[in-house]
Amino acid sequence: MTPTQIPLYSELEPLEFCDKWLGLDSLPSEEATLQKGHGYRSRCNRLLSEVFGLSTNTVRQWGSGFRRMPKKHRAKLGKLLFYRKIEELHLTCRHATTCTVQIIFSGGGF
Repeated sequence: MTPTQIPLYSELEPLEFCDKWLGLDSLPSEEATLQKGHGYRSRCNRLLSEVFGLSTNTVRQWGSGFRRMPKKHRAKLGKLLFYRKIEELHLTCRHATTCTVQIIFSGGGF
């Protein structure tokens, strides 16, 4: 059985986090491009606002591509995505007879 691979990111760029959290990274490129059209930035703003417990105005002030997002938040995004993948795997594997996981470290040190 091939192990399920879960990437562990030390940091994650905000737009990459939004793509992964919203499932756009698994769509065909044309469909992902359509999904990133009208309203994508607002959805991403709301998601990041909820994740960090900040107002959407604060998140908007990070600018285009969230370039001014504090570094400490980028580290948290990587961890949140990792924990979400672990939870999804737990739900998938809880009725399986075997379930193998391989964690892949991506990025610099913690």
